[in-house]
Amino acid sequence: MDFNCSFAWSIILAYCVGWFLISSKIHTNVAPMKLANLMIGVSIICSVPFLAHTLFGQKSWTGLDLTPQEAERIEGSPGHVHLVYCWLLLSVFQAVTFKRLQSVHNVVGKVTMGVCAFALCEISLNAIFVFLPDKPKLLAQAVLGKDDVTVKEILEFTNVFFIGLTLPVGVGAHLFFGASHVLSAAHKNMRLHVHHMLCVMTMMLGPAYTRFVCKALFHELSGTGCKEHGDPKDAIRVQNSSFFFAYFFNSALLHTHYMALSATLKKDKSVEIMRRFWFLYGAYGAVAACW
Repeated sequence: MDFNCSFAWSIILAYCVGWFLISSKIHTNVAPMKLANLMIGVSIICSVPFLAHTLFGQKSWTGLDLTPQEAERIEGSPGHVHLVYCWLLLSVFQAVTFKRLQSVHNVVGKVTMGVCAFALCEISLNAIFVFLPDKPKLLAQAVLGKDDVTVKEILEFTNVFFIGLTLPVGVGAHLFFGASHVLSAAHKNMRLHVHHMLCVMTMMLGPAYTRFVCKALFHELSGTGCKEHGDPKDAIRVQNSSFFFAYFFNSALLHTHYMALSATLKKDKSVEIMRRFWFLYGAYGAVAACW
């Protein structure tokens, strides 16, 4: 499997879609309510891999088994899974009540922001360290064809996962700007608040996008002997490729939210900062993956 090629194609697709959205005028016919409805649908679909695992006993769609220690940190209480489910339910509730039960939406919104901030702390201080350094080390062993890899080589392959590892940074920045546009009198703007919170939803669902891609890749590669929960080195290669393709879908959604803004709101400082972030972290991920 050519991972550099898969990443290159995902980048090309992402920016072709982005260019199409930039040249269109969807802000004239896509209201915030329609975007909220879109994200309700995306969130429900993205809950499937997690519900299949936690409620119906299916193995993880990533195709890579957790060690008992990793499982305790991810699935234990009060762990990653509980916080993510809580956030997902609250965010969908907020999207459903937006402009329908606005008074309830406003009250629950503060709780949702708090839960999201707490989830970001848990991801940064707990979940990421389930990922590091074992998965970059496994990928280095798979690609380099040797079991004894150096710290330098592990760091190089950590670079490849840059897009996934910077997720808390992007979500945290959008959450900060979303809160400032509703809580700060000087920067209050409800349309920009909606924009940033929709972007938070989009980015927080990133791990779900990767699971769908993993499932599809394992199906396509089944004839080669690469199968789910088989050789961990095969699984980590598939998981790594899933980041690249998930970036395309994530980028397309983020650009859709951006293009739904008016020309004036697109010039807001918070919007410009996050647009640069979307580009820079994707561009760095492309360089790191091809390094």
